[in-house]
Amino acid sequence: MLPAGVGATTTTLEGAFKRNYNEGSEVLIEQQNLQAPFWSKLKVSSLKPSVQGIWSPVTMSGNEEGGAMTENEGFATPDSLNPQQPSIYSKLVTWPFQVSGQVIRLSESDKVAFAKGLDATMNDNSARMYSDVNRQSLGNGVGIITLANGAGSPSTSLVVDNALPFRRGMRIDAYATLGGAKEIDGVKITAVDYPTNTLTIPSSTWSNNAIICKKNKLAGVTSQANAKEMMGWQGICDTTTWSATFEGLSVVTNPEWKGNVIDASTSPVSQDFMQQSYNRTAIIGGIKPDTLLSNYGQARVFLNTELQKTRYEPGTVEGGNVVLKWGTMEWLVDHTYPLAELGMMSMKHIEKFQTRDVHLSNLTGNTLYQVVGFDAIGGYYAWTGNIGTWKRNAHARLINLTEPLM
Repeated sequence: MLPAGVGATTTTLEGAFKRNYNEGSEVLIEQQNLQAPFWSKLKVSSLKPSVQGIWSPVTMSGNEEGGAMTENEGFATPDSLNPQQPSIYSKLVTWPFQVSGQVIRLSESDKVAFAKGLDATMNDNSARMYSDVNRQSLGNGVGIITLANGAGSPSTSLVVDNALPFRRGMRIDAYATLGGAKEIDGVKITAVDYPTNTLTIPSSTWSNNAIICKKNKLAGVTSQANAKEMMGWQGICDTTTWSATFEGLSVVTNPEWKGNVIDASTSPVSQDFMQQSYNRTAIIGGIKPDTLLSNYGQARVFLNTELQKTRYEPGTVEGGNVVLKWGTMEWLVDHTYPLAELGMMSMKHIEKFQTRDVHLSNLTGNTLYQVVGFDAIGGYYAWTGNIGTWKRNAHARLINLTEPLM
């Protein structure tokens, strides 16, 4: 809240922004937990990003020439260790905002109203940015959010494979293919019908399976190598669907350098599929996953199946929240997680590499600046970093499950 008896000047605004809305504030912590469940679970690495990226040696294969032999047999020629150095490069995420000079001047006589308005504005901006980095952290590392489910020629109803990551007011592009012709250019979503996966947009024309992304996020992007958005879970736990290379290393040359991906062929999630995913990860990666993650649909299917097997003691009534678990693993649910799949993660093998947490940028020493040519004060949240792993086969994805209706 602004100091008593002082108008809403740039000086007092600067203090209010720094005190209430900068890195580590209660507002950001609260919004992080509410808006970004997966993002808040990611471990922050002690390694800091640099201009040259982050490099770490990993061993793909080694000397397998040892073994049993007779007493008069000579040694086999040893193989050499096969170390590789994957690299993780930083991405930049920003979220700009503006407060008009007129609003500031009109608020000088009502500081409480202005403080409430400032609080609502900054809560909204921080929540939306955390929601966006959370979506990116579960994505494919390219920037593709979903595909068009059918062509429009022209139409205002864009049906997509998954509408859950979208909100009214978002601006989107569509491309025929990655790096191909742009079919929809920065239109604003005016409504989202989640049960039917339909986005209402200004009249546009697009092809079936057109790539849908946020405005300008695929401009000039042809692969993960030059993507604007950060690496995400789908890209981390992948074979070659999204890229034949990962963190600069070829999957063909280093076949150990891929996630455990199991195709359910549109079957529903089951105990057997989950055990298969868990066992494959434990056998191939030598790591037992510790976290389950899915969207609401897969959690709902599994819960409905398991509740039929549960027996309750007559007369016993227990209140409170129910935590869904499988084995020792808590099942996390995130509405931005891809549909029709389930993830099994070793959280210690997924890290956030960042210079610092989401924060109000203060490159000039101030968190606010005069918008050149306009009667307005501006600022922006910023985050520099990426997420990555040094051990891809410590994770599993069970894909192409039956997705229930919303």
